[in-house]
Amino acid sequence: MATAALSGQGASEGERRLDLKRAELAEGQARKKATQVRALVDQGLVPRNDLENAETDLQRALLETQRAVLGLSNELPSFRLLSATKSTGPHGEILVSLEVEELRETNAGLGARSYLVSLKSATAIISEPYQRKVTVEGKSTGRSRLDFRLLKDADELTILIASGARREEIPVLLQRDHRSHLRLSSPSYSLEGLVGDKADFSIQIERFDPATVSLALGVEGLPEGFATEWWEGEGKVRITKLRFLEGQNTQKLILRVYIPAEGKDIWLNQALPFRMKTSPESEHGPVKEREDTLELQLRPTGAPKLVLGSDNLLLQMVLGEGRTVRFWIENLGGAEARNVSLQVNYPLGVQGRLVPPTLPLLGIRERKEITLELATGLEAVPGEFTIKVVATADNRLKSLESPELAFRVVLKGIAGRGLLGLLLGVLALGGMGFLGWSHRRRRSAAPSR
Repeated sequence: MATAALSGQGASEGERRLDLKRAELAEGQARKKATQVRALVDQGLVPRNDLENAETDLQRALLETQRAVLGLSNELPSFRLLSATKSTGPHGEILVSLEVEELRETNAGLGARSYLVSLKSATAIISEPYQRKVTVEGKSTGRSRLDFRLLKDADELTILIASGARREEIPVLLQRDHRSHLRLSSPSYSLEGLVGDKADFSIQIERFDPATVSLALGVEGLPEGFATEWWEGEGKVRITKLRFLEGQNTQKLILRVYIPAEGKDIWLNQALPFRMKTSPESEHGPVKEREDTLELQLRPTGAPKLVLGSDNLLLQMVLGEGRTVRFWIENLGGAEARNVSLQVNYPLGVQGRLVPPTLPLLGIRERKEITLELATGLEAVPGEFTIKVVATADNRLKSLESPELAFRVVLKGIAGRGLLGLLLGVLALGGMGFLGWSHRRRRSAAPSR
């Protein structure tokens, strides 16, 4: 009972050992007393009730000893971690193998005891299976190997060992299994790209073998006409080979794939599987027998291609009169054009109206006629100028714009407008002369003083 009183929350390992020593002493005394009482009962010197009481006290002492053993075991580590190794599986999955050794002192006297072992990040369990069960007998020191698959890549994690209310956490930095060589991965292994554009694949290369210093990079499986480039992680420097610096085990790259401008039916809007490959380089060149590959996928998609055209790009107009112009818009691309709108820049004094001003949909290879109604005001200046028309359309990946269509306009003045101006000028001069003559006559007719 004294042992139970001392065994409280937050007791240290030393206090737990003292509790166990006291419990063992109390158990020895109870066992000795039970033996003495049993002998006295056999001799008929004491009643049998005394033996039952002594044996009950012995059972209590045994329970207190087991309680003290359990309290001490909960203060000691359950296992000794021998290794924590990270490797890659045949399909690129991340594997972690733990080798643990049972600590006999921790489990001595407890019989069989089960533990649940899992791998966790700072916030959640990231292993599959989430927990592995380990049962120990406490009779001998044994080793166990526990294999997991990581649901999320990590170099540092925490090994969580739980048994009942007991929890142990062991932070570890995973070792790399040199036999795995390299691990290639991409968070964007499948992309879409517009014809005539590019697609950037983010690639991460993790080195397991420190002997691998330089890697040759390559791509295979893309159709003819596709071009590729390799860029360092931030996309600022183009590279042809990859080199690991001392102590560097992870590199990030960008694989840039250029899609031909002219789509072909054999691959347009099709999922194209291809692969990137790496091979370590020696002084004699790439080591082909140690190639590593990563499966990728690209889906080239057609894009609208808007073209404007007209049979007559030279327009002649007269001030104050209107003019109707007809031109056409055509979609030469490999996808429908949606929400097509037309913009016109009008010079000073010229107004216009498009019919229709927008097109909700323009199909592949479809052409539609557009009417532009022009009008001029008297404030317009005669001469030559240009009216430009541009079409834009929405697309899933980006906005598209057509090449501009330019009309050359020759604006003439109103016929007779020059003669009218001359006549008005003559009349104005004549009026001024008449006013001067009238003024001189009035002065001469006035009486002198």
